[in-house]
Amino acid sequence: MSSRKASQPQPAGEIEVDIDEGKIRTGAYLLSQLKKTYNDYVWMLAEADLKLSKVFPEGTNPLKGPTPKSIRLNPSKIIAEPLQGDIKKLAESIAKQGIKIQDLHWFIAIRNYLIDELKNKK
Repeated sequence: MSSRKASQPQPAGEIEVDIDEGKIRTGAYLLSQLKKTYNDYVWMLAEADLKLSKVFPEGTNPLKGPTPKSIRLNPSKIIAEPLQGDIKKLAESIAKQGIKIQDLHWFIAIRNYLIDELKNKK
């Protein structure tokens, strides 16, 4: 008896995006070279997080925890321009968490990677 689950059909509009850790690592490195402040990176993370806040299947967020091999997303649900007030509120919450700057680089890079992949699939 196999422990592998059968592949489930994807709901309409959802796509599967394979995660390319090499591209994310490169993105994180390039972010680290920007000479931004900690608060700038927190703002960038909050903005990217909000852009992706609706793209995951209902009730899930695969970015909470270890980086998965692939992620199911709905490109039509990306938020192109989150409201400044929403970004500020989320940025304040993120800043209180005291995330290490290199982790901010990684978190922003993976979100930027997903945003780019979604734009290419629209």
